[in-house]
Amino acid sequence: AEKAKEAESQKQQTPPPKKMGRSAKIADEDIEAQRQSVVRKKRPKVVYDEDTRARRRLGCILIAILLILIGIGAGIGIGVGVFGTEDEEKSGPTTPSPTLPPAVPTLPPTPAPNAPPSATSSPVAGPTVEPATIGPTYADPVVDNVIRGSSATTPATAFDNPESPQSQALTWLQGNENLQFYSPEKQLIRWTLAVFFYSTNGTDWLTNTRWLSDFDECTWYVAGVSACNSDRLFANLVLGANNLQGTLPAELGLLSDSLEAINIRGVLTEGLTGTLPTEIGFLTNLKELNLRGNSLGGGLPIELSNLGALVELDLNGNEYGGPLPGSVVSAIPSLELLDLGDNNFTGGFPDEFADMTELTSLVVENNALEGPLPSSIGRMSSLQVLDLDDNKF
Repeated sequence: AEKAKEAESQKQQTPPPKKMGRSAKIADEDIEAQRQSVVRKKRPKVVYDEDTRARRRLGCILIAILLILIGIGAGIGIGVGVFGTEDEEKSGPTTPSPTLPPAVPTLPPTPAPNAPPSATSSPVAGPTVEPATIGPTYADPVVDNVIRGSSATTPATAFDNPESPQSQALTWLQGNENLQFYSPEKQLIRWTLAVFFYSTNGTDWLTNTRWLSDFDECTWYVAGVSACNSDRLFANLVLGANNLQGTLPAELGLLSDSLEAINIRGVLTEGLTGTLPTEIGFLTNLKELNLRGNSLGGGLPIELSNLGALVELDLNGNEYGGPLPGSVVSAIPSLELLDLGDNNFTGGFPDEFADMTELTSLVVENNALEGPLPSSIGRMSSLQVLDLDDNKF
């Protein structure tokens, strides 16, 4: 009973625990927040030195470059996939038999041998374009394209001789590094230029830079002008006095769609020999034909009258003879300069010259011409230069 009383007495003396009010809780929370803030403020700040910053910048640059390269690679891959598929669809497989070559001009009729054109003869009609539909086919599509595409100027028998300019040009073409990318038209153009190179002893030209190389023919050497026109077709066979020797090949007529100028002047050697090929009449876009100082002879082909765009005809210093070709040259309405001086022409001054109303310069000096000058010469109203020296007028 005494122990029970003592326990009761102690219980009454011990005060009950105090309940924490709302304000006390808020104060404790504020204290905790301040403590956390102090801890955060005491965290050390990371400071990078200059080398570390430079390395980080370099890393970012390298990552950016890598991403760019990945994008470029992806673009190239997509482009190759798309355009490669289109090329395959257009070209088709390479193993089937070759298709027909592009259309080529047909050879216009020529007069009988040794029959000079009469003053009343009319110009020969210009070359027409017809596809080559006859002849054998060849296992090699390049050979087939060249032989059939050149049939208007070159007999197939010309390829039987491996030493002929035509065979040498074909052999060279077949060895072109980029041959698989050439269209049939481009194959024929490069073959034609190669025939010209071999026909005129191209290895002995004074300058033959890039000729018969794998470079595009638009980069081959010509003198002072661009080799190709705006359509990237060979237009200017301008070689000047470049020591060309040999003959003008008939195959030049295959460049009828593009050739605008032929300028090949002779030097100390005899230069070009033989005659002008009748296929020259295919070149209906030709504006300049300058073969001054060579050794060309025979008669001028009547097919010259097909050159409706010709402005300059210079054959000075060759070996042409016979009567002046009045009916031939007078049929070229656009002609402004005609130089037939220093040849072997005989006879009189042709009346047909008076029909050349656009002619500004006429040179026939140093021939064997004679007789009175016709009164019709007064109709040449555009004439500014008339050189008749060293004749017998």
